[in-house]
Amino acid sequence: MIRHGNIKYDCLDAPTTPNRLNLNHINVSDISSYLILNKLDDTSMWADLRALAFKEASGLEVKQLAFELKANQQQASLRDFIFDGTNSKIALKELLTTYTFNNKKLDLNTLRYTIKDFKAAIKPS
Repeated sequence: MIRHGNIKYDCLDAPTTPNRLNLNHINVSDISSYLILNKLDDTSMWADLRALAFKEASGLEVKQLAFELKANQQQASLRDFIFDGTNSKIALKELLTTYTFNNKKLDLNTLRYTIKDFKAAIKPS
């Protein structure tokens, strides 16, 4: 759980871009997060992000991000995904993926997706 957190990162040799998101200069404030990591090992994970909100100095604001993620070496499921940003909202009930690994590498030709109840209103700025 994080309440009222801040993170700042500057790559000193990279140019700044005022009012534009720049991964070389990150200034995130008002971080509020509640994450439950139920399982994490070499072959699977189960995480429940109940809430994440923050503001970035460039103007990006995430009002709410939440989801449940379960993944193993054959499939992954993302459930109850909610993203509420400054000008955009994305929601989906379930995203299921199946895949196989060959020689410890994901075989992209085996990726299969199923999406249920996808809704989005995106207004990039």
